[in-house]
Amino acid sequence: MRTPRPALLVTAAALALTACGGDDTAPSTGTAGSTDLAPPSAPADPSPPPATGADPAAPAAGRPAPDTCLALPEAADGRYTVADAGIVVVTRDGDRLVLGEITPAEGWTAEVVDTEADEVEVEFRNDADELDLEVEVEDGGRLSVEVCADDD
Repeated sequence: MRTPRPALLVTAAALALTACGGDDTAPSTGTAGSTDLAPPSAPADPSPPPATGADPAAPAAGRPAPDTCLALPEAADGRYTVADAGIVVVTRDGDRLVLGEITPAEGWTAEVVDTEADEVEVEFRNDADELDLEVEVEDGGRLSVEVCADDD
């Protein structure tokens, strides 16, 4: 009986690793015929991405969960998309808010609930949902914009 040669065993082991998904290892950095293998790369970090300040219960499509609000950044052009319900234009004139065009999406209606110098609220409704756009000039002149879902 013949004794297997070490080089043949190393080749067979390398082929077995390749067949079993050995792609996770880096190529050998040794000389030709060397048996040095780099350690497998570390698995991807399984931890969740850092928080962005958004409501974790809010669906990804920009619609808040029932009885919650989703903050929107101030829009330079004053156009605010209220999830899938429609679009409202609210611009600033100093510390005053100016309500512009309201465009409900198909199947939705819109109603102005509140319009004051420093606050605007527009309510969108369809058969099952109610979404409100609330825009307010806060103390210090900062604009607060939220889309809120009322659970009727």
